[in-house]
Amino acid sequence: MFASVELAWLFLLLPFLGFLIIRSAKNRRELWQKFHPSSAFTLAIANAQPALFIWRKSLILFAIACLITGLMRPQFGERYQPVSPIGRQMFVIVDTSLSMLAEDGAKTRLDLVKYHIQQLLPKLDIDAVSLIPYANLATTYLPLTNDLSAVDLFTDTLSVGMISSSGSNIHSALSLVEKTIQSQKSDHATVLIFSDGEFSTPPTRGSLPKTMTSGKVTGIVVGIGSTSGEPIPNRQPDGQLIGYKTDANGTIVLSKRMDDQLNHLATLMNGVFIDGESSPLVAESIYRTLSQQSTHQLQEQQRVIPIERYIIPVGLAFVLLLLNQLLPKILQRFGPLLLLLLCWTHPMHAAHPGVEDFNNQRYSDAKDQFINALQTTPSDGRIHYNLGNAYFKLNNLDSAIASYEDALSTVPSEHQLNTLYNLGTAHLANQNFSSAIDAYKQVLAIDPQHTHTLQNIEWALRQQQQQSPSNDDQSQPNQNENQPQSTNESDSNDNEKNEENFDPPTQSTSNVSNSNSQSTNNKQPTSPTTESFTQQQVDELIESAERDALKKRHQAVSELFQGSEW
Repeated sequence: MFASVELAWLFLLLPFLGFLIIRSAKNRRELWQKFHPSSAFTLAIANAQPALFIWRKSLILFAIACLITGLMRPQFGERYQPVSPIGRQMFVIVDTSLSMLAEDGAKTRLDLVKYHIQQLLPKLDIDAVSLIPYANLATTYLPLTNDLSAVDLFTDTLSVGMISSSGSNIHSALSLVEKTIQSQKSDHATVLIFSDGEFSTPPTRGSLPKTMTSGKVTGIVVGIGSTSGEPIPNRQPDGQLIGYKTDANGTIVLSKRMDDQLNHLATLMNGVFIDGESSPLVAESIYRTLSQQSTHQLQEQQRVIPIERYIIPVGLAFVLLLLNQLLPKILQRFGPLLLLLLCWTHPMHAAHPGVEDFNNQRYSDAKDQFINALQTTPSDGRIHYNLGNAYFKLNNLDSAIASYEDALSTVPSEHQLNTLYNLGTAHLANQNFSSAIDAYKQVLAIDPQHTHTLQNIEWALRQQQQQSPSNDDQSQPNQNENQPQSTNESDSNDNEKNEENFDPPTQSTSNVSNSNSQSTNNKQPTSPTTESFTQQQVDELIESAERDALKKRHQAVSELFQGSEW
């Protein structure tokens, strides 16, 4: 349930924002390709890895969706609040005697009463309304309530004959109202009477209950029917006319509205008489009279109030936005653990019995099954591959590497990429970064757009760079072709800045978990002293160093992805 469901149209903005994000990313890549090799885009631009980009932008879109949900003010759950409303107690007395079947002005007089009541209800606010039908006797059909929808529902079910007694005894209805007022311990009330005035006993000051003539109860009498008279039809349930009501002599009875009786009743009750013609203006007249009367404190009630829950989606939106900012740092710090969780080690020989053990995480049993199978078919590269996966899960990285290398010579060509990728991941988990880089380069030779490999090779390069001595002469390039060239101090600071947003590799094992934390504790090269330089000289040196660092970084990336061995 939402308090402002009309704001749901804001969700239509999400596809448009998604389109703008995709278009912006595409334009940025196209602009890059005009000046630099496309293969260097992922490494040179911070957080440009496709997977990280998609995750971060998705988090932003989900955060916007949560904010829209919060604006719609979701409500669930209820609480009860005691209230003492200020309004009027109104008793609606409806004549349901036989004469109310006369068809003068509406389908029947009773239908006209229902029309007037239902026109009046939307104009009321917190008034308490009770519904009392009467004939010769009266009954409280609906007790006092401020639920106007219930009043509307009960009004619609009123019918002639619902009180199985003949006659029209208004005194019975007024006596019932008096008892209710006394039980409520309130002397102030409004009595709204709908009748044609054909009372069995004409009302007099002595015959009416004392409360009705005390001046504290105001009466509004609405006359229903025509003064010229109308026969009372007798119809079948399907509406077919049978005849009309006759007297003992067989003469058709004409029911007339008795204005003199109705006016006298209104005078006794210190109220007004209103002609209840078939017009919406009757409800306006009734409401105008009600609005002139003073309101009073009604009986204390328990109001059901829905609980606003907008804080939940709004809070979730802020969490998602915070996660969007911290995601690169989280992946950099806990990347090795994510490598273990996401390692691609699905068996490729689905028909082998060891596969079932592997899928059920019984890796030791799966290893034994694969070893036994190799005794029969030692040249099946798929079994070597699956055995490597089992060793990998058992954290036996050296055996896993050996099995992957054995699989490379015999595995089907369509599985070469997976085998090389897992070989590189095993080397990476074993902190053998140079061998991991070599394996990943072979993967990229098959599929240059392999997302996980692009991420992992970048991470391996950074780890390899951090393991090199920090205080070496940074003006000389590193002779290892698998490492990016070192830079001066300014470039080191720039690398440090990029590491904060670095996306770690997506697959590894638990043995790598300590490598990242160890590397983050490596001391960065110390800054040279600048006390002997002027500020202008310092600025020029920094600007020159930044230019050189950027040039060397681009050169290193280009050499990595454009080497002849590729």
